[in-house]
Amino acid sequence: MPENREAGNDAAGNNEVENPELIFIGGKVRSVSQDSFVLSRTLYEDSTDGQGAVIVMPEAGSPEEELVTVRCLDSTVFMRWTIKGGGEDIKEEEAAFSELQDGTGLEAQGYFDGDEFIAEKVIIEVYE
Repeated sequence: MPENREAGNDAAGNNEVENPELIFIGGKVRSVSQDSFVLSRTLYEDSTDGQGAVIVMPEAGSPEEELVTVRCLDSTVFMRWTIKGGGEDIKEEEAAFSELQDGTGLEAQGYFDGDEFIAEKVIIEVYE
């Protein structure tokens, strides 16, 4: 017998959650809370010589600084990348939310929910 499904409900009658498009954002941690942190987002600008994008890290408190609250869920995966030789060698290890502190450089994969970024994966970057 075929399932009786209405649009927007799954077989159990639960509302389906639309799968948001995942993106990466990066920057430096400015503050850490219980289940979230504030990220000073890395900005990308077109270079003046037409050779592509230039990475810009605005100073803390400057008008150009874009702060984003990043919310971490129980399912958020944390990784630590130890980067040597300017990216020549990268060692990947599991990490934890507790490793985040002011000034930590990282990238987060997830999606925006209003003004808040919901992280599915956080990659802490350590340069040696």
